[in-house]
Amino acid sequence: AGTSSAKAMGKAISEFDVTKMEIPTMPRFEAPSEPISLDIVEGSNAVMSSVADASLSDIGNAAFSGIKFVGGIIVQFLDFIVGAVAGTSLAQVFGNLQTSVQSVIDNASHTVVNTINNLGNMTLKEVLQSLVTLIITIADALLKVMNSL
Repeated sequence: AGTSSAKAMGKAISEFDVTKMEIPTMPRFEAPSEPISLDIVEGSNAVMSSVADASLSDIGNAAFSGIKFVGGIIVQFLDFIVGAVAGTSLAQVFGNLQTSVQSVIDNASHTVVNTINNLGNMTLKEVLQSLVTLIITIADALLKVMNSL
């Protein structure tokens, strides 16, 4: 089983195509109009002036585009591997996960509502019996702790 998974993963990696990804661009950012000389001081000044002209929004958009691009590659790669190994996609896995979490939340909500309804429907006699049972249980636990000391 391990060999077939390794072969499937190797096949998935070899068939993964990055060339279909969209390359991010930095909006409204232009290269310096002056040619950058080989002089380190002058070249760094030209680069700094072009970077200084970029707004924080431009830099943030470029960083976000880069993160989005790398994240897209990772998601596509993982989706491809999951598809090759398990025969499913990440979307289906996340859909199943969402359904499972939603059912757990629904069941927990239902249990809480039923418990509150049951507490509301208790008679005074049942409340007193439960309270006395709780007091006896706490006292018993405290006595056991005191005896062990």
